[in-house]
Amino acid sequence: MRHLKLNQIFILVAAMLVLAGCSGGGSSSQRSTSTASSDQNVFGDDDKIISQPQPDPTAPEPQPAPGSEPTVKLTVDNDVVDAGGSVTLAWESSNVDTCAASGSWTGDKPTTGQQVFNGISANQTFSLNCTGAGGSAVSMVSVAVLGSLQISWQAPTENIDGTPVDALSAFRIHYGVQSGQYDSVVEVQGGASSHSIDVIRGEYFIAMTAVDVEGDESGLSNEVVKNAI
Repeated sequence: MRHLKLNQIFILVAAMLVLAGCSGGGSSSQRSTSTASSDQNVFGDDDKIISQPQPDPTAPEPQPAPGSEPTVKLTVDNDVVDAGGSVTLAWESSNVDTCAASGSWTGDKPTTGQQVFNGISANQTFSLNCTGAGGSAVSMVSVAVLGSLQISWQAPTENIDGTPVDALSAFRIHYGVQSGQYDSVVEVQGGASSHSIDVIRGEYFIAMTAVDVEGDESGLSNEVVKNAI
């Protein structure tokens, strides 16, 4: 930003004093005028010389006003897609000069626009950083791809005390994205030995319990790790 500095303006006031007099004798009078010489005081008591005050050389230079705060908003028309699906990114910004993409896309971008991405087969994260005189702003969106979590198991045949299991009413599949933290549960019929769960593609930690016909639930099985594909 350019710094604008005002020049001091000095005003020189020139004045001319006209003196009038008249003679004291005779029937006729004479009027005479004279012009003050350069070494006479041509200013009356009420006259002043006007000038601007001198700037203080020790005063700091004035700082430019900060630029307007930049903004950017990046959106996606669908944040969850089937494998091979498409999404459209759209963005708009204000008070910026340039925008640059990062993450799942790269390169310089216009300050406003849209772009289509086809054949998405893995989870994506798109980021857009825009910069202007007032600083920079960042916006980010994520796109997840649906996958299938395939699980199979063997039903237990005896209880902890060694007695046989008469009948099971259900199996419960506990799963999550962190070990030991199962924030989702799916229940399937007791006669099943496998199941498929539609989830976002990625790694999952899984454990199971069995429920007998009286409603008693077993403890968690050993944990396994599987990828949803």
